[in-house]
Amino acid sequence: MQSVTDDGVPYEVWVELPETINDQGLEVLVRSVTVDFRRADQGLGAPPQVFALVGRLTRRTRDETGAVWSQVQRWSGPARTVDKDRTTFMCGDQGDGAGFIVRLFDIRGVAIQRARSVVEESERVV
Repeated sequence: MQSVTDDGVPYEVWVELPETINDQGLEVLVRSVTVDFRRADQGLGAPPQVFALVGRLTRRTRDETGAVWSQVQRWSGPARTVDKDRTTFMCGDQGDGAGFIVRLFDIRGVAIQRARSVVEESERVV
């Protein structure tokens, strides 16, 4: 989860969106996350533009092992300038809970503008 400056100094680049909680107490299953972003060409020989995403279900009732992270999913593209770009990550492997968090990390050459989640709701089973 680190990027490197031109001087070779590593640093972490990530953003974790605030926890979303179902206000009616229903369980949610995140089906997809769509990310809108801008791409900035960093010149000839620049590394690919890339970012990764994981989701975490919170407030679980059936399995009290705590939060469960989804599998890491990545987007990567050639270095070029694009004002508007979008990708959708398919989710669902993290199980059910009453809340969720989305984390974007390993962000290089892109500016994240918006992330939207599609969720499926169901009655909570205790």
